[in-house]
Amino acid sequence: MPPSWATPRAAADYIPVHLRPFVFHSQDDFYVSRHFDPLLLSHLMYAGFLPIASDVRETCFLLPKLHQQRCILLFQPEMPEHVPKSVVKKAKKYKFVLNRNFHAVVAGCHEKHGIPWLYPPLVKSFETLFDAGENGVEFCPGTNVRLVTVEIYDVATETLVAGELGYTVGSVYTSLTGFSRANGAGTVQLHALSKFLYLAGFKMWDLGMSMDYKMSLGAKDVERDDFLEELYKWRDQQVEMTLDESREEGDVRVGVVVKTLFDISRPRTEMMDERSKKGAHALRDQYLVEAVDSGEKDKSDDEKTRARGKEDAMHAKREVYGEKRKAASDDGQRGEEKRGKV
Repeated sequence: MPPSWATPRAAADYIPVHLRPFVFHSQDDFYVSRHFDPLLLSHLMYAGFLPIASDVRETCFLLPKLHQQRCILLFQPEMPEHVPKSVVKKAKKYKFVLNRNFHAVVAGCHEKHGIPWLYPPLVKSFETLFDAGENGVEFCPGTNVRLVTVEIYDVATETLVAGELGYTVGSVYTSLTGFSRANGAGTVQLHALSKFLYLAGFKMWDLGMSMDYKMSLGAKDVERDDFLEELYKWRDQQVEMTLDESREEGDVRVGVVVKTLFDISRPRTEMMDERSKKGAHALRDQYLVEAVDSGEKDKSDDEKTRARGKEDAMHAKREVYGEKRKAASDDGQRGEEKRGKV
């Protein structure tokens, strides 16, 4: 059966039925709402809309955008993104941090771009989502939206030099807007985020509108319905915003040097193979230990059996010897009796 979006749909049909009392199609890729409720934003994000805002006659409106073409990057487990040498050289200078300072990231975006769409009512809703923490906002069982800040700090000075706002829906990460204050720091942030998403197990990176620098990461433009098909595929598969603690890869909430991210990024097939090998080695070692233990146990049991056999044999011999002595004694006694009677 073909998916519901296989046939052309009117723009208004992309609005989920339960949101239609609050959201309306405006024009082209844009929709409109007077409401900035964080829960409404969560539902819109889950449905594929990118929430932005606009100011008309000193009144702010929510303008959810559903691009006719969306720029996405699908992560391939066996093919991590190549990091240019020029970026690797700078990686030791910077630290990658998640969710440390929401207000500093917003200020950086305003400083870089002004307030083209990041208006106060939207910032307030984003802050509410951000304050929900690592679990995000659960608007139905098992379905969460998390607002994320990605931050790059100068290792030497601990100053924030680049960052962005984004959000996660299942195993899809969406970039909203970002900034850079140091030459090359924005490029480092982009590649560091790409590596982190790959390592954390995200399936898709939603980059919004197409740009050349996004294409350089391996992203591609897809039609709206194809984007939604990918989103629907991955939006209910939750992914943790962490690295592999068992490998001591670091805590992104505290901060990880970007060079570390680049160094630990390798094909997941290799990671799985290593885990499989370790698992196989562990099973083999366990088998050998059990075999040795079993052998020792069997050996011990055999020795005990042989010892018991010897004891039983000696006991039997003693019984036979005792019976013979008793028989001889009885015979002698009868002989003495006979001799006495004669």
